[in-house]
Amino acid sequence: MERTRSYAATTASQLFHQVVDAIRSRRNVDHEVSILLSRLQRDEARITAKLGRPLRGLDVLEIGPGQHCERSGYLGRSNRVTGIDLDVIPQLGRIQDYVRMLRANGAGRLLKTLGRKALLVDRTRRRAWERAAGSKTVAPKLLSGDVCSQPLPSASFDVVCTWSVFEHLPDPARAVKNVVQALRPGGVSLIGVHLYTSNSGHHDIRAFTGAGRFLPLWGHLRPTTEHAIAPSSFLNRWRLAEWRRLFGEEMPGHQEFLEDYGAAELRALMTPALRRELDVFTDEELFTVDAFYAWQKPR
Repeated sequence: MERTRSYAATTASQLFHQVVDAIRSRRNVDHEVSILLSRLQRDEARITAKLGRPLRGLDVLEIGPGQHCERSGYLGRSNRVTGIDLDVIPQLGRIQDYVRMLRANGAGRLLKTLGRKALLVDRTRRRAWERAAGSKTVAPKLLSGDVCSQPLPSASFDVVCTWSVFEHLPDPARAVKNVVQALRPGGVSLIGVHLYTSNSGHHDIRAFTGAGRFLPLWGHLRPTTEHAIAPSSFLNRWRLAEWRRLFGEEMPGHQEFLEDYGAAELRALMTPALRRELDVFTDEELFTVDAFYAWQKPR
């Protein structure tokens, strides 16, 4: 995931949860990948509907592909995919990439990456994706860069896509302008945002490593519990209305898709007292996890 600053000072607790999750994920990897693949295929269908043609043989840019490059690898089976990330993503057999990672992203990122590889997490997940997709994934061409501070190659891509990255950017408006510039006429962007106001919008690593049940509900939004939350990365804290305003201004005519991923359980836990404490937030903000914005650049 692309980040706006290096969090070298990752706490021992966060590292512990990540190691435990890495070990656990090896046992459940096929199930986890099947869920991710089904969501990716859903989003692929959204892009295809906007394009009016199959997502095949096109120039695709993923912003923030992350260390695994899983979506890029899947899309790269039938497209020319480029990934751009603020973090250095080591290529197979390139020791110098790890040196660059240490210098650019800090010791915390380097240790996590080496740990994943030592535990064979990357290899296990790659093979799971290949089993699920029925063919080998294709590594993208990788660029290091910040989509807020530097322009993307102008009119170079048929598709620009990103998942759970823009909530980490200090200047989402600048990034959206760069996406518009990078698209060819008729090209399509799909920008997915993990909402800050969702129950897991705080990005406390425990919410993603099997310990979320120990965190207070919407703990980061409540003055009485915010001290118990430890975000693992920078967050711009934008709310749904702010995202809607941005895309309305920069990408007029876009489509919005909201995903709650089974909010029924959370709704059942929403007591009257809790709802009063969260009264400045709408139910739409609290129960939506991901908001997606699809747009086609005028020809």
